[in-house]
Amino acid sequence: MKPPKHVLRQNIFEHATSELSHSALWAWILSCAQSEEHDRRDVRRLAEAFLHHVGYSAPLPRVTSVEREVTPRDGEKMRFDIVASLESGDTLLIENKVKALPDEAQLRSYAEHHPQSTYVLLHAGFNSLRRSYEWKRLGEVALWKRIGIEGILEVIDSMEEPLSHSLLIDYDRWLRKLAARFEQLTVQALSNDVAEVNEALKSPQGQYAFVDNLCNDLDGVIQLGTSSGRPWTEFAFLWLENDEPGKDDYPDMLFYRLDATSRGIPYLAIRQYHRLATGDAVSLQKKRDRLTLIRTCWAKAVAQSDQPSLNWRPPGNRLGFEMEVCSLLLNSPENSPAKVRRALPGLHKGFLEELRKVGWPISERIREAFPGTSMCEHVSPSGPSCCPPSLLSNLH
Repeated sequence: MKPPKHVLRQNIFEHATSELSHSALWAWILSCAQSEEHDRRDVRRLAEAFLHHVGYSAPLPRVTSVEREVTPRDGEKMRFDIVASLESGDTLLIENKVKALPDEAQLRSYAEHHPQSTYVLLHAGFNSLRRSYEWKRLGEVALWKRIGIEGILEVIDSMEEPLSHSLLIDYDRWLRKLAARFEQLTVQALSNDVAEVNEALKSPQGQYAFVDNLCNDLDGVIQLGTSSGRPWTEFAFLWLENDEPGKDDYPDMLFYRLDATSRGIPYLAIRQYHRLATGDAVSLQKKRDRLTLIRTCWAKAVAQSDQPSLNWRPPGNRLGFEMEVCSLLLNSPENSPAKVRRALPGLHKGFLEELRKVGWPISERIREAFPGTSMCEHVSPSGPSCCPPSLLSNLH
């Protein structure tokens, strides 16, 4: 017997998918933190487990009020998803994301407008971000605690008794289904099957897993974003800080970008980035001259590689802050995932060596700041010393 064309979805979170719905859920959970109602006992226990998870210790402070969609007093055009006031005088500020990727600038601004709070980012739309420069900054500079799907499930699993409230049971099941889907996307992204990888690369989770694995042995940081609703992922591997020798002569940042064409074909590109003032013809020509040098170095690295069979496309005529060195489409057997993974580490090493030969100051300090797969380790109030504070705001 064939399964029905349409399966009746009885889990409320299959329908309540918006951030507003999930903010309402967590506002309700926190508002029940001191509830004595019998049918709220389960909700109260979850609220207590959550408060403990974000840093409060026993005896837990009482929640005195919970508000949603709160606007700041100065009239700034922003809304805090959840603001919970505690009897201890502390304020718990929660930003909730389900499908959208959080924005570092937005969260930093929220913290500035609501100082001396406990900042929590509930991020059900993503799991790991272990190599993201953005989250290292938020965690250690702006003091945001990010709780992804695994973190929310950890809160639920920390409860002594299993959930019994039907709404929370639905939420738990929805989270575990989503986590399983993300795990499936990660497995697909690491596959050697072209079709499976291409399907995974349509999602931020799949892209992140692919790039994290591809650049596992390279030094750098991962950035994520969307363009016209389409996800992209970048791996920045070379730039000089403002106070480093050679910065004036070599101001560019170099990075790999995983994206898709207008027809939806995934590609991996190498790009040069340097933001110029409008009308600065002299600097633009110098940038183009450096681009020619970068392309020559890359071509030499490809020619000397022991994996020369990848089909690299010539660069397009992309203008603006980003200029392309070259790219390859990821939808063909000649550019199979296995071939790309085998080729990139050697190509990358050879590329940096060619740049070094022509005088590019490859900074030992930058490379030491990113040992293996770790993220930025040195953080100051203005941002990590190994990452320029303007990196994110200037990328796009």
